[in-house]
Amino acid sequence: MPLAFSSNPSQVQPFYSHGAYEAVDAYEFVTGFQPPPVQVSRPILRTVSVDVDQLASFTCNATGGILPFTYSWTFGDGSVATGQNVTHTFSLPGTVDVQCTVIDSLQTTSQNATSILVLSDPSINLLTANPTSVDLGQTVTLAVEATGGSTDYTYEWMNLPPGCNSENTASISCQPTTTGIFEVAVNITDSNGFSVTSGNLAINVYPDPTLTSFTASPSGLDEGQTIEFAASPFGGVGDLSLVYYNLPTGCESVNSTNLACSPAAAGTYQVTVTVTDSNGFTISSSPVMITVNPDPTANIIASPPSIDLGQTLAVTLLVHGGTGPFSYSFTMLPPGCGTSTSPELSCTPSALGNYTVEGFVSDATGQTSIGYLSVTVNSVIRISTFTTSPESVDLGEEVTLAVSTTGGAGPLTYSYSDLPTGCLSADSPTLHCTPSTSGTYLVKATVTDHAGKNATSSLNITVLPARVIGPSLNQEELLVGGIITSLIAISLVTMVLSKRRRGP
Repeated sequence: MPLAFSSNPSQVQPFYSHGAYEAVDAYEFVTGFQPPPVQVSRPILRTVSVDVDQLASFTCNATGGILPFTYSWTFGDGSVATGQNVTHTFSLPGTVDVQCTVIDSLQTTSQNATSILVLSDPSINLLTANPTSVDLGQTVTLAVEATGGSTDYTYEWMNLPPGCNSENTASISCQPTTTGIFEVAVNITDSNGFSVTSGNLAINVYPDPTLTSFTASPSGLDEGQTIEFAASPFGGVGDLSLVYYNLPTGCESVNSTNLACSPAAAGTYQVTVTVTDSNGFTISSSPVMITVNPDPTANIIASPPSIDLGQTLAVTLLVHGGTGPFSYSFTMLPPGCGTSTSPELSCTPSALGNYTVEGFVSDATGQTSIGYLSVTVNSVIRISTFTTSPESVDLGEEVTLAVSTTGGAGPLTYSYSDLPTGCLSADSPTLHCTPSTSGTYLVKATVTDHAGKNATSSLNITVLPARVIGPSLNQEELLVGGIITSLIAISLVTMVLSKRRRGP
């Protein structure tokens, strides 16, 4: 087809390139020319998808037709726009058809459309911490749940405690190293660049539970008395639970910082307490040593318990059991003895008699016990009589010695010295013996009492030689005489018997 040009070639403007030009003069067109129709490619969205309320950019490209082009848009939500490059914001999620219509200068129309996925805005449904309160060094796990948007999220954790670092994950675990309250938040960005930030979640980081003190008062006591344990915990999470161990018999553990009880059995106990917080963190105390003693029992001893007047009385007050220190006192002592606040008392009684001494012992807990002791103060020992019966004896006869005493602290012991040959000493107030040698003897008797005092007395014993009656006969003479006497007696008996047989 031939081309036609206007008479004013200087005003020719190329408006379409198709191997020929047409001169335009006052918008006169060459007759018989047929341009290619305008064609529109699918509208281009500069992102794969778009979120609600996110600004989306679109481009429409056309080929063919006669310039200039007119562009118009519909977005499937009732909104329209014009221009080759447009932006639009969708208010609702869903799938929409975005259509671009192009009209060239010959009013030739072409259109094309593309389906667009409009996503709901990303939102944070849940931000959690497990647990929300932790001890130093314990693990806390933070987790976030999000929906909407393009799900290829990126995460940024904010306001984390020291010891915790942000990670590009929906969940992090860490061990805080500093105490305090931390308002943790997380920012989530989807692949379309739309971001959302969570609200704050408070994380409480507490110091580990500790025991500033653990005491027992008193640390020593008697059976049945009251002891009080006191624990002072600090730190930890939530309510603290306490358990006491190795308590004395009669005491039971309670979940309290204070425990009062009355031990029922003597012994030494190493008591401890454990403190556990609501996160299960446990700490144990050092042991507290307590001693439970039996009630004090007093006992008095004296050495000796029976003394002579003028001798020293030594009394000792003993105590078994109880809780020291102890206090001591005495009453009902003999005249001449004062009192004492020590467990030992030494004095010299000034009066005779029998006394029941009382000794009092009080321990540190106020428990008191009384001991009793019978004490006898005797007169000085004396030998009142020392006799022999008979005063003189023949050799071979028995002699009896007898001692009588007054005073002194029994029991008494007796001894005799310088006795005649054939006599032996005996621990007895009466001595029986048969001297075997004649002579005169100065015999001494000694009596010693239980207090160690003694008395002595002496007497003379005369032992005479054996007595002889008539002339002295030797053994042969005595034998002959005995035989003759026997023969005479036999003859007389024979004569008497003979007469009786013959009769009158």
